[in-house]
Amino acid sequence: MKSALWFLAGVLVVGTLGCKEEIDDQTIVQGPALKLVNPAPVKRNFLENNQRHKVIVAAIDSGTDYNHPQLLNNMHFTLDENNQPIGLGYDFIGQDYWPSPYVARTLDINPDADQKDVPPSRNAREQATRLSAAYPQLAAYLNPLRNVEQELESGAFHGTHVSGLMVYDDPRIGLLAYRVLPINVKYKNGRQDLTQDKRAIAFNNILRAMDMAVKSGARIINMSLALKGNPTADSLFNLFEDSEKKQKAWMTQVKDFMDKNPNVIFVAAAGNDSKWVDDNVNLQLPCGISARNLVCVGALDKNGKLAYFSNLVLSQAAFVAARGVDMESSRPTLMCDTSFLSQLNNEKNEYPYNSPSSLNNAIKQANEDCVGKPPMRKASGTSMASPAVARVVAQLVIANPNLSGEAIIKILVDQSEKVQMGPLLLNKIIIDKPSWSKN
Repeated sequence: MKSALWFLAGVLVVGTLGCKEEIDDQTIVQGPALKLVNPAPVKRNFLENNQRHKVIVAAIDSGTDYNHPQLLNNMHFTLDENNQPIGLGYDFIGQDYWPSPYVARTLDINPDADQKDVPPSRNAREQATRLSAAYPQLAAYLNPLRNVEQELESGAFHGTHVSGLMVYDDPRIGLLAYRVLPINVKYKNGRQDLTQDKRAIAFNNILRAMDMAVKSGARIINMSLALKGNPTADSLFNLFEDSEKKQKAWMTQVKDFMDKNPNVIFVAAAGNDSKWVDDNVNLQLPCGISARNLVCVGALDKNGKLAYFSNLVLSQAAFVAARGVDMESSRPTLMCDTSFLSQLNNEKNEYPYNSPSSLNNAIKQANEDCVGKPPMRKASGTSMASPAVARVVAQLVIANPNLSGEAIIKILVDQSEKVQMGPLLLNKIIIDKPSWSKN
């Protein structure tokens, strides 16, 4: 069954381009695995950092590596009486206050799991254990307690990448993180629970994250994700008419929430379907909502032209565009983008385990991809353009703290560069070059 929820990064379209939208149930993680996927915050002056933050932004996404070297001073932790961190935002997937992007392997230890689903997970854990011992330089990326295959397949890097683009080089911006995707796989009586309405779960996570972020003082909320209306006809549980009604009801709830929080600016990715989005025909949440304090963001290519994949927003929300192609930003420090790590669950007679030479080649490539390189990566999509605009918005709020969200967006649009593209007049947002950027 295809679902209509996804991250909006260029190749991270869940359900249509092969990225998984579900992961092992993170609510049952315990012991060493829990400590691994919720790592303790590395030492820093937490109180001083919090006091330096002049504005709070929230990333509603797939979790953030709060120990990433580029993000250390921007993370806005909740502190105890000794000024030590006790949480940061919220993780709706792990159901705790540590919205880390890492995914624990739980299927092979889940007592309710369908036993036919267990062997690949058990095999992957065994492969990771063996390979970590044999290749210690890769051990950090191969930890058998983590489901590194699902991290790669679900695009778990996404929230950390987005977070980096929201706050880079500006210690005045404090960041809260909320992990709302991917969704936990649930089992009942030895069978996978197929009755879950994943779109409803995602919507409730998003709405609750918005509420928590506002109550925690966030003035800017970035959502580089979407719930799309009109799902495909092969859906068994969301028939077209029923789904459209749900979508419109959800959009109404989000619009009401935005209207009740006029001082908060909501920044959202327009999407990567090469079409328009509105509140009538092509429904999409949050873009497609007509709210005065919502700005939707399209992506520009390297030449400053509208990227071929970028949607256009035709609702009454403000629409701007910013660079969204080959954007370099942070990736989780313990994740590495190499195909080898997504093949741990292969059988021993499958590539790359079918011969010593193929395994050696895979290990060599993994070393080249992972070891000794800074935890950065490039990605493309309106997902990348949106947080870059959210950063500009945050700086406008710092300069104009008493203005409403609508007034801040008006300044953003008024200061934009007007670019004529055929019959379209686009509001182009110029963003600062990150200190790590080579281009």
